[in-house]
Amino acid sequence: MDISIKEIDANTYILNVAEIDKVLERINKLSKKNNYYNRKKLFIAYTTFLNWFIKFVDEERLFRRTYSIEEVVNNLFIKKQVIDTQYIRFLLYAAKLYAAKLRENAKISCVKNYLKSIYFFIYDVEELVRINEIRRKKRINQLIVPRGGYRTGISPFDIKIAANELVFLNEHIFVSDIDFRNISPCSSLLIRQCIELLGKNMIGFSSIHNAQGLIKRMTQIAWNFFFEKGLQGIDWTVTLPVELSAIKKINQWANNYVHNPWIDKSYIRFLGLEFLYKLMQPVQTNVSCYNGRAYWDSGYGDFRINNYNNLKRDFESYVTSKDSTAIIDWLPLDQVGAYIISL
Repeated sequence: MDISIKEIDANTYILNVAEIDKVLERINKLSKKNNYYNRKKLFIAYTTFLNWFIKFVDEERLFRRTYSIEEVVNNLFIKKQVIDTQYIRFLLYAAKLYAAKLRENAKISCVKNYLKSIYFFIYDVEELVRINEIRRKKRINQLIVPRGGYRTGISPFDIKIAANELVFLNEHIFVSDIDFRNISPCSSLLIRQCIELLGKNMIGFSSIHNAQGLIKRMTQIAWNFFFEKGLQGIDWTVTLPVELSAIKKINQWANNYVHNPWIDKSYIRFLGLEFLYKLMQPVQTNVSCYNGRAYWDSGYGDFRINNYNNLKRDFESYVTSKDSTAIIDWLPLDQVGAYIISL
């Protein structure tokens, strides 16, 4: 991939990527006139841009092998981000995964729906290329100025608009009319809720309460138990399809969004969703359980528990150590969100 740096003056340069320019030009034309010719031209420019970016990352030769989703998550979803060479490599790797998924899903019949989302990914790609050129390749003598961007902060007004969009989603004639900026980050909240429910269902309880009602500070206690104790007690074990450390990092990322919302990078949101799909991927063959049944369930991933009653005992002790008044509302065995191998 050839990146040309167009000189504006003695100190300022602009990133000028032909593939991006073509997409932006076609978006502008389709916005003015929606016809098949313009839709087809935008689709070609869009998929060409995706192919260009995938090729760009490949030609940087950043990796010698394919990495698992857990490895990517463990390298990107960290508390204190340090923009070093390793971090930049995994940013590019994650963005390439997203570009490949967009290319796989791209349909010419849906191209008008991409008008807003394309902008976000283009700006994210521009930023990544700039970071790669300046931070990783150390081209510090060049000030590469992007041609676009978006506000990352979320205000109460933005949240109100997002809520309105979701409540009245059926009022939009065209998907392209939906406020993509404000509703797309809501996926982080949904990922957080899904992970929380998976943890509760896996241990097998619906809620934790005391005389005053639900104990709200224990909404994350199922995963906190595993984060502190691990997946193996003295007399019980749990196996999961992904690394516990990666679950912890995704959970922290999603929790941060709940309390301090922002517009994250499009490929980061994609990575969170991909991880959730990996976590919940159904088993390929039936699992034999304690009651003699062999089955599979689409409601959770390959979660297996040996000596379930001992796990319940240790979890109950953990909960009461946090609040001696706490009462756990246990689920019936047939509603537990895991394969109970033995009781």
